[in-house]
Amino acid sequence: MFFAVAQYHPQLAAQVLLTWQERLARKPDLHFYALIDCLMEESFPEFCRAQGWPAPLSVYAGQIGFDNARHVSPSLLPLPEPPALLKPVLPPLLARCSGKPTLAFLVSAHPVEVVKAQLMCVARITDGDGESWVLRFGDARVWPPPSGWLTAEQHDHAFAGIDAWMAVNRHGQLRILDGRPDIAPADPDDFVRDFRVTEQQFAQMIGWSEADAHLARLAGTSEHAELTRSPIEQYDTARQCLATLDRLAIDADQDRYQYIRFALQFPGDCERHPAVANALLMASQKQADLPTLLEGVTVPAA
Repeated sequence: MFFAVAQYHPQLAAQVLLTWQERLARKPDLHFYALIDCLMEESFPEFCRAQGWPAPLSVYAGQIGFDNARHVSPSLLPLPEPPALLKPVLPPLLARCSGKPTLAFLVSAHPVEVVKAQLMCVARITDGDGESWVLRFGDARVWPPPSGWLTAEQHDHAFAGIDAWMAVNRHGQLRILDGRPDIAPADPDDFVRDFRVTEQQFAQMIGWSEADAHLARLAGTSEHAELTRSPIEQYDTARQCLATLDRLAIDADQDRYQYIRFALQFPGDCERHPAVANALLMASQKQADLPTLLEGVTVPAA
């Protein structure tokens, strides 16, 4: 499976440990959890067993409408709370998950069953039209969302009882989002309600995944193996391409895919090449479709 993410930063283990130490010093009753998306790490329970760690706890297990996916569920692994015991756990955990958007750390004063119940508050979203969709909140490409994207009410609902959500972002770096530990979290015995987003927010969430979708499609081709860009460089290039196409109102899916495909094989920034810039302009003016125009551009040698 191809993931357009970077390997974890070399100092990530030290940063996670330091952040946990600081939080624990302020509130000694805190618990520390790793959140792993077992859809991308199906053999993670076997890995934990080999390490002598407890089994990860499926967030979906026992939940109506979700239990049949419990084996590929986002799962919580309670971590040792004394920093001296946590320190040797982090390197193998990070090595296992590096290069995949599958790991986050949660800080909470609540026991694991309560944290699981709180996570289920964002397991299914309902858009402005009343349609429901599963939200893979264990996928670091998807959740937590960018700063300022949630309303205050949505933030309170999503992160009640959570002191901090320590995400490992797409570039392998630690991103810390403060939760709302002062708000009571979900009760494990309560009925789970969908997380409501606006139609505009839902459209934005779909947009976040577009570059990944095009790159996943390209990853199934023989030419992908010949690319010299790293996975995260491919993502950054794809995002730049999509921003250009958005600006020019070129929105046909095939045009967008073919332009990304072209740009990834082009040495340097293809948009700066006069022939490419002209092809983009002509496509935006509907003089011809973009893939046909790009076929007439000679790709310079690397």
